[in-house]
Amino acid sequence: MVLSWSLREPTIKDPKKEVRSAPQAFLVHRQCDGGEIDRIATLDPKVTSFEDRDLQPRHSYRYWILVRGEEGPVFYPAKNAPVVDREGEGRVDGVVPAWHKVKLTGGDREHAILAVESYNPMTGKWDTRRILTSPGQPIGATGWTLERLRFDKSTLVAEVKDDLRETREISTKKD
Repeated sequence: MVLSWSLREPTIKDPKKEVRSAPQAFLVHRQCDGGEIDRIATLDPKVTSFEDRDLQPRHSYRYWILVRGEEGPVFYPAKNAPVVDREGEGRVDGVVPAWHKVKLTGGDREHAILAVESYNPMTGKWDTRRILTSPGQPIGATGWTLERLRFDKSTLVAEVKDDLRETREISTKKD
């Protein structure tokens, strides 16, 4: 997930006496599924985006970007304002989708031929491979399991459990 942000310039009442304080760093915080809020990055103050590659499929994430800088306006000649972390306006929420897509492409009552697409976060692409499996067996390393195979007229139907242990029906029928 890529996060990006921008800074708005503050209003300076008397430009002859005060100067805007520059950000010293950006702090990225993340919360997964309503759990603890963790700082996941401290970034250079010139950076305006961050790519979070440490995500798990089927989880909700909430992000906060905080700016670290001096509190309040800085007046000449004194520059001893306390350094604080300030939260900006808004936050970002997102859900990471499943990392595997499973399609039934063929088979019989004892074996299923499945096309498995797995997302590779390092390349940002979906990798496809074919897997042959039997009822009661896992579908590769996806976390999915083939539970049962049956025919509905001439259409092969598979009952599978996905990586969240939810039961689904997939078939060779073209949509």
